[in-house]
Amino acid sequence: RFYLLSAIAPIIMLQAATAVQPIAVSTPVLEQNTLQLPEKSSTLFTITLQNVENEDLPVKIDYSSDSDIATILDYKDVYVLPAGSTDNKVTFNITAPPTAKPGNVYEVKFTVAPLRQSAGGTIALKLGISKNFKVAITRNPRKFYFDSYLKEKGLFWAFIVAVIAAYMWYSYNERHKKRRTGG
Repeated sequence: RFYLLSAIAPIIMLQAATAVQPIAVSTPVLEQNTLQLPEKSSTLFTITLQNVENEDLPVKIDYSSDSDIATILDYKDVYVLPAGSTDNKVTFNITAPPTAKPGNVYEVKFTVAPLRQSAGGTIALKLGISKNFKVAITRNPRKFYFDSYLKEKGLFWAFIVAVIAAYMWYSYNERHKKRRTGG
């Protein structure tokens, strides 16, 4: 068995060495891999593609998202990354669906796959690099939420209303007491 394993090990190492991706994909750092998006708004999310090869490399980007929350600006069927380039930007437009409420969470997935030219056309070289992130809908800071205002300030305002009501009741009773006693 040991001889069989030692004979197969170089083949496995050779396969692993040739499985190195010629591309790299970097994304913004997100806390818990989640983009916070206020309801009824949109934002841009940019990924950077790098080509570590010595020749131009065509790549394909496939993406999907829940409720079509994401689209790629200036989408192309094939992106050509110049040799040795490190700053190829692809920008997603992330837009909250009109029916989205704070607390809703959506997922965006994308795969960047290198392509190769062949006699029959362009073919996928390998599976590519797959990444995903979540988009959490949050309350819009530009919008006034009366329900949360009451929850946050409710106890204070309830106390103020109670003090005013007690003062009015006391004043009303004092006036009637003076009228009854003739004073």
